[in-house]
Amino acid sequence: MLRSTLASVKKHTALAGRRPITTTFQPRYASISPAPPPSSGSLGFSSATAVLLGTVVGAVGLYIATPYLNITVKETGNVGSSKASIPIKYGTRENLSKALDCLRQVMPSEHVTIDEEELRRHGYSNSSYHNEGLPHVVVYPQNTDEVVQIMKIANEYKIPVIPFSGGTSLEGHYTAPHGGISVDFSYHMDHIVALHGEDMDVVVQPGVQWEDLNQYLKPHGLFFPLDPGPGACIGGMVGTGCSGTNAVRYGTMREWVLNLTVVMPDGTVVKTRQRPRKSSAGYDLTKLFIGSEGTLGMVTEATLKLAVLPAETSVAVCDFPTIRDAVDVSAAVVRAGVQREQGAD
Repeated sequence: MLRSTLASVKKHTALAGRRPITTTFQPRYASISPAPPPSSGSLGFSSATAVLLGTVVGAVGLYIATPYLNITVKETGNVGSSKASIPIKYGTRENLSKALDCLRQVMPSEHVTIDEEELRRHGYSNSSYHNEGLPHVVVYPQNTDEVVQIMKIANEYKIPVIPFSGGTSLEGHYTAPHGGISVDFSYHMDHIVALHGEDMDVVVQPGVQWEDLNQYLKPHGLFFPLDPGPGACIGGMVGTGCSGTNAVRYGTMREWVLNLTVVMPDGTVVKTRQRPRKSSAGYDLTKLFIGSEGTLGMVTEATLKLAVLPAETSVAVCDFPTIRDAVDVSAAVVRAGVQREQGAD
């Protein structure tokens, strides 16, 4: 390699009308003395020859150093598409293709898509400040068993998995910075499983929107008090540990989840606890998953505590000369024991 490189340099130097380069190799332990300053008769190069020489030396250096550098070459492209667009960081294109075939075997084929519009919808939102990337595949499971199969396939082929419900997160929790499989619960896992009115709790799937849940609960005189924003679903609310404008009165998501059914990364199904509100047995696994943003497992069912729907509500609008005055009044109202449902404006 080095001989051919020097031969190439000599050739191009001769073509430029200059003397060929003469290289003298010194003994390994020879003393090194400073090189004398160039004289008018010393070796010189034209700008073109200098650029060529620099390119050759750089190429040789890169060739020699490459085995010692941590250089990763990303493959790109959508599965089933010849157009390269989405980088593959984990696994390989071959693994991704095999995972896609397996997904179509364990689920109805129409519940597995690589449509460009669907990929974009599951990785980008005008509401988010962090649109980091699109998934390679979107799947729409119908039950916990299908989610188990999805996780086993993803684990086998080392493919990232991103749970998706409402897609309203400002922080972009649903985006896919490394591609992978987006698991959308909003189509088929959006059911209210059971309402226990006497116990004031309800069992729901992750794709249920909190607004639809409250519409369902209203005739029963109950409601779920958290309101993070329009379109938010229970799965995402658990993943982000949401709150909303009712947080001053009712707290955050951590205070309103009794138990969770979670599919772990290896496909194991975990139920964090049972329905009774009072329990002191073992670790509080429920709160461990709340706010974990889908990094520990995917929630497929949640039991939520409910509140009594206020019989009467009233609204007052007040003007304050300063923000400090408004804050002081709000704190005084809370200390006075007035049940404040919404934030003061």
